[in-house]
Amino acid sequence: MSNNGFKHWCDSRGIQAEYRRDVIEKDRSQAEFTLTLAQYLERVLTPDRITTGQEHLRTFACELAKLETLYGVDPAVIVAIWGVETRYGDIRGDIPVIDALATLAYDGRRAALFNGQLEAFLPLLDTDIDVSAICGSWAGAFGHTQFMPTSYRDFAVGFDHSGVPILWGDNPLDALASSANYLSKHGWKTGYAWGQNVWLAPDFDVTTVGRHIQKSKQDWADIGIETTLDQDALSLILPMGVSGPAFLVGSNFACVETYNRSETYVFAVCLLADAIAKRGTLPTWPEGHTALLRVDRVALQEHLTRLGFDTFGADGIFGPNTYAALRAYQKSVGLVADGYPSATLLDQIKNQPSP
Repeated sequence: MSNNGFKHWCDSRGIQAEYRRDVIEKDRSQAEFTLTLAQYLERVLTPDRITTGQEHLRTFACELAKLETLYGVDPAVIVAIWGVETRYGDIRGDIPVIDALATLAYDGRRAALFNGQLEAFLPLLDTDIDVSAICGSWAGAFGHTQFMPTSYRDFAVGFDHSGVPILWGDNPLDALASSANYLSKHGWKTGYAWGQNVWLAPDFDVTTVGRHIQKSKQDWADIGIETTLDQDALSLILPMGVSGPAFLVGSNFACVETYNRSETYVFAVCLLADAIAKRGTLPTWPEGHTALLRVDRVALQEHLTRLGFDTFGADGIFGPNTYAALRAYQKSVGLVADGYPSATLLDQIKNQPSP
């Protein structure tokens, strides 16, 4: 790629940026996420990250209380997002954001997306901020709580509501305020817990599992699941199948999910928040599970469809159609229909002859 071409492209937009070949390489060769939920949480929910979070909860108690009054968001959740995203500011990224965005907008496989992010970032050029000094991840997320430019444009606020919000400096307060505002704007319900680890009877009817099924506290009690969550719309999920813990989750679980669409991420934030706030104990996760690679997830969808359990596409992304197909297949062969895509189940499905 010609550096002259990139320079001309930047000049036409009135920006100064450096073409980063390392950013393109990272974009095109992202390592696939190959950890199970249990393995990921073991890396994130460390004693050090928990105790450091508790220290920050105490250090910023007055400021977090003010944010809770303004936005209604649980302070421990805000601190947990900070802890998961950048290990409380220790790992904020070292690539100039303007370089990363311009490079990806000019030469990336997702040029349209990053053109939009670049446009959202450019108004900072009209301030007295040295934009070239704002550093973040290779994908352009920046600050203590890793905002993308569009999130910064739409939801960033200063802790004292004066001046340009500085999410990338050593002081984390603007970033914490911005994350509180983000969750508030995305439907955080004050006073609601994100969810709860619950006990299931061995003969529990797993057809009630799934985010698409919502019941009240009393409705769950009527079928044998006791909870202290007094909410009208609770869903039962088994993130690692029937061999792992069960959770009732509510609207605040979904709210955190808007911050990052990975259910694994949401569990990391919510469980870290509980540990920081000393709410209960961490659940016990099953061992010996293997995470499915994307090629495996595609194969699972293809073979389910081949067997007559249509997933309506094979892209490696599991949504309601894939989970419904999984449960239907499991039920058809006499397995517990928990919809969990294990490596063992994939092998069985692969070896199942076509009808």
